[in-house]
Amino acid sequence: QKMKTETHRFIRHQYAWFRLTDEKIHWFDIEKQSDDDIEKELAGFLKSD
Repeated sequence: QKMKTETHRFIRHQYAWFRLTDEKIHWFDIEKQSDDDIEKELAGFLKSD
């Protein structure tokens, strides 16, 4: 029960820290994008900075 409570608390904090509507955050859909595609996108982002 303690693990369930702590996990729920952690998830609530994540929702507070990372708003799904924050335009500064790019979310990856790991069910629709391959690991290679995500890696390429991240590499491109890091090179552009």
